[in-house]
Amino acid sequence: PRATLLVTLWGQQPSSAWRDTVRLGIGQGERWCCCLTGARLRIVDSTRTYSRQFVEFDVETAVESEVTFAVLWGLLRASAMSGSGADPRPLLERAVELTEQHRASVRTSLQQGVHAALEHLTRALSAAGRARATAPAGGDHAEGSARISAFDEALVVVYRILFLLFAEARGLVPRWHPIYRDGYTIEALRGPVEMRPRPVG
Repeated sequence: PRATLLVTLWGQQPSSAWRDTVRLGIGQGERWCCCLTGARLRIVDSTRTYSRQFVEFDVETAVESEVTFAVLWGLLRASAMSGSGADPRPLLERAVELTEQHRASVRTSLQQGVHAALEHLTRALSAAGRARATAPAGGDHAEGSARISAFDEALVVVYRILFLLFAEARGLVPRWHPIYRDGYTIEALRGPVEMRPRPVG
C-alpha cells in the first residue's frame, strides 16, 4: 500500500473532509491520502498536517484534457506511487521536493528583485525630484528628507506591483475580461511604459 482513499458524498467540499482524510492516512501509516468527492480528487500529505498543502484535480477536466490527465496519470498511477529502482520514493514525493526547491528559489529571486527595484526606483525618483526642484533651502537636511521620501514612494510602487501580480496569479481580478486584460493588467501596462518616451499615468 502507498496511499489511502476516502470517498465522500457526491459533490462534498474536499476541505470539509480534511480531518477524516488525514486521520485515515495516519491510522493506516501512509503518507498520501486521496479524497474523492466524485467531482474532485484531492491528495493530502498526512505527515505534514500543519501545512494543509494538497494537490487537487477536477475529475471532469482531467478526463477531457489530455494535459491534465497526463499529470494525474503521471503522479498517481501504481508504478509512479511505487517509485523506481534508482529512487524508491513515489513520484509525488519527488514532485513535492522539486516544488519546495522552486519555491525557495522564487523567494530568493523575489527578495533580490525587490531590493534591486527599490534601488533603481529610489535613484530615479530622487533624480526626478532634483530636476524639478529649485535650489533647496534646507541644505543637507532637505536632501535627506527627499531621499527618505523617494525611498518611501519606491516602496509603495514596488509593493503595489507585487500585490497586483499576486492578485492576477490567483485569479482575484477579471483578467478574462478584454477591457481589464488589455488595459489594466501588469503585462498591458508594461508595454507603454517601456516603449513610449513619456508614458501617461
